[in-house]
Amino acid sequence: MAALLPGPEPWNRVRIPKAGSRSEVTVQDPSAALEMHVVLLNISALDLCIAAVIKECCLVTLSLKSQILDAETDVLCAVLYSNHNRMGRHKPHLALKQVEQCLKRLKNMNLEGSIQDLSESFSSNENQPVATRACVIPSQPVVEFVLMKILGACKLLLRLLDCCCKTFLYP
Repeated sequence: MAALLPGPEPWNRVRIPKAGSRSEVTVQDPSAALEMHVVLLNISALDLCIAAVIKECCLVTLSLKSQILDAETDVLCAVLYSNHNRMGRHKPHLALKQVEQCLKRLKNMNLEGSIQDLSESFSSNENQPVATRACVIPSQPVVEFVLMKILGACKLLLRLLDCCCKTFLYP
């Protein structure tokens, strides 16, 4: 169930574990009628859009699975843990804790899983025969849910960059 949380942004107000509707919609390709007369191009505009979405989802997933980011996060946690007693109230230490908190919130969003689900729902079209010219795409609530999570992650990354600038550039 959704839980109301304080916050001015919509992605911070409600915590929804998964999209309410996991349905998919079958869409007829609007350019299929044109392609019956003109057989020069075998790829429709809808196919190109779906391919672009799948490609970008794969790129974002690879970025989120980065081992370098995980290693840097582990180093940050180790530094904070080892210096907690000595530097618990120093401003640079508190700023590093804010960076750690932003990284934890980003990881808890499970953005990678949502983007992977979206990519898989678009990828189901690759197994269909070309003659049918019908595409299965995720429903609007599913797409809105993933886009809202991406928007929230962007806002969180901006906060993370701001914390990093305050920590490392302006001590």
